[in-house]
Amino acid sequence: MNNWKIRQKLMVSFGFLLALMVLFSSLNLLSLRRAQNAFQAAIDRGVTIERKAHEIDENLLRARRNEMDFFLRWHGEGFQAAHQHYILPAIVELTRMRQEIKSLKPLVAGDRRLEKMLEQLDENTATYETELRAVVDLLERRGFKDTGLEGEFRTAVHTVERSFQEEGGHEALQVTLLQLRRHEKDYLLRGEDTYVKQTIHTAQDLKRQITASDL
Repeated sequence: MNNWKIRQKLMVSFGFLLALMVLFSSLNLLSLRRAQNAFQAAIDRGVTIERKAHEIDENLLRARRNEMDFFLRWHGEGFQAAHQHYILPAIVELTRMRQEIKSLKPLVAGDRRLEKMLEQLDENTATYETELRAVVDLLERRGFKDTGLEGEFRTAVHTVERSFQEEGGHEALQVTLLQLRRHEKDYLLRGEDTYVKQTIHTAQDLKRQITASDL
């Protein structure tokens, strides 16, 4: 009888230990799965951040390439065509870039260093787009050959040239006008402010000569 009680106690104890082992194993397995899930989530998050960062870099490279192509080719292709071919695609790339930056912000939430970097990148991208648009607008206003301010300047000079030729006997005025055209072309070729000053100075001389003449 005593042996039976001892056996029962041993069986109960063994069952209890077995239950504890099963419970402990289950808890370990659950913790392991949670750790694996957290680790996988961290990996996925890192991969997503890396992919988006790469896409941002590609967006910027494509935008800069379009920008440079515009400045290199707009004289030959014409402003409107070059604007369509290069500036509009550049703006699209910058818009996509800012969208990627926005989508990255939730992924780096809590990391103040990365948050600040993204904020700065977003601001710099917006500034770049604003300044690019401003420069392009100024180029359109300036024009080329027969368009914009440059076209108006050429038309005015040609009108003056014709009037000198029609009147005749104004060699000194024609010489000054030729100097004016030379300074103009030097500026358009080299883009240096020195030629702007020389053009203005020569134009003032020409005005004084015209005033003193019998034209």
